[in-house]
This record gives sequence, C-alpha cells and structure tokens, in this order.
Amino acid sequence: NTHAFSYEGHNRILLLGEADFSFARAFAQECVNNDNMNMNIKIQVTATEYGDGNDIAKRYYDGNVPNMRSSISSLCQMEVIKEVICGLNARVLGQTSADLCPCQKWNKVDKCWDPSSPFWNSESGPENVIDTYFDLIVFNFPHSEQAGRATKLVRALFKQLRICIDTGRLPGNVVLEMRLRVIESNPNLKKNIRSFYNHEEAAIESGFELIGCWPSDLTRWENLGYRHMWTKKNATCRDIGLNCNVWRWRSAKRDT
Repeated sequence: NTHAFSYEGHNRILLLGEADFSFARAFAQECVNNDNMNMNIKIQVTATEYGDGNDIAKRYYDGNVPNMRSSISSLCQMEVIKEVICGLNARVLGQTSADLCPCQKWNKVDKCWDPSSPFWNSESGPENVIDTYFDLIVFNFPHSEQAGRATKLVRALFKQLRICIDTGRLPGNVVLEMRLRVIESNPNLKKNIRSFYNHEEAAIESGFELIGCWPSDLTRWENLGYRHMWTKKNATCRDIGLNCNVWRWRSAKRDT
C-alpha cells in the first residue's frame, strides 16, 4: 500500500504505550518486508509499555508468565528491536530528578525483566546521547479506563517532550506520531467517545506544529499481527477504533 506519510529516514524509533507489543512486532516485520523502510539504514526500535511485568502477563497473557517470556523473547530476536521496556511512564519522560524516569528493561539473556533503572542515561545531554537520539516517537491510542484521562495524558506527553527537546535528551527535529480516534460530529456517535484529546490545543501549548493528518492505516498493521484493539485490558475501551486518524507533529521553529 502507498501512504501519504513515510517511515523512510527514521532509524531510531521509540514506541510508547505498547500494551502487548503487537504493534512493535508488526512494525519490525514491516521493516523486514519493505525495502523502502530499510534504505540500507539500520533501524533500531525501543518498545515500551506503562504497565509492569505482572500487569503485562495478567492483561495480555491470561497470567501465563512463561507465555509472556516466550513472546517477548521472540520479539527481541527480531533484527530491528533494540530494547523492550516496561514500567515507563510517558508523563515523566522529562523528569530531572536522580531517577531520570525509572523503568524495567527486558534481559535478553535471562529472559526476564531487569531491576528498575533510569530510562535516560544519567549523563544525557547533546554530547552524550547523540548516537541514541530518538528521531520518531509513536504513541497509539493513548487512553484510560476513566473518561477524560486521555486528554490529560496527551497534554502531559507534549509537555514532557518539550522538556526533553529543551534539555537535549531529544533532537529538535524529533517527530511525534499518534493514532487517535476520530471525534465524531454526530451527537449520537460523539457520546460514545470517552475523551476528546484536545491534541491540537496541547501541541500548540507546548510549541509543536502539525506536520500532517492522514486516514487510518490500521488494516496495514492488523495484517501484520497488530491486535491492540482486542487485548483483554482494552476490550471495552471506546477510545480505540478503526475510525481513527494518524497525526504527526514536530517542534515548531522558535524566533531567535
């Protein structure tokens, strides 16, 4: 399929809120299938989830820890997957305390989650993280079980990314991509949506400009195994649906 937006030119990609990591697997498979994505550039994907290891096993593997370990281990064997991480809270990506945004990283050798450690290198700065800069961040369907919370999450994410850019943890040209459910204009359909995101206002507030907005590409990813809509945790979440758009933003140029 031909898409108006492309992943060409992005080679260090951070995935947020991955749930069962099925999008990460689909994305990695697409990299293998599509030479246009590779372009002889080594793509590295860091896939992260907010829930901890127990949450992931309970929500997406019916509590079967061996199945979770097997699934994540096989994901890590895919060439483009650099790291798989749990317990990463997107609301504190810009944290400046000693913790530097705690998380747990998957140990590929022991096939388990390592103890909590900082997501960012404690020496993070332009001179130290230039080789590990993320140039694309993807967050699909930010949502919450409580109505309206997704709006706060989206606003917090933009704020945290602004901090990360201003402090040198992220490059100024980093792109944020989100898949968000279309906000219906029909009142009878609109009432089924738990959050209105207010993403456009949140982006402007934190100094981001819109690159573009495109129709849903979910069929593309579902054909590669993406199944976020059907995971046990999200079975009743009304913020996830085929009727979505793909949005991309970047940091707006500032007057000097």
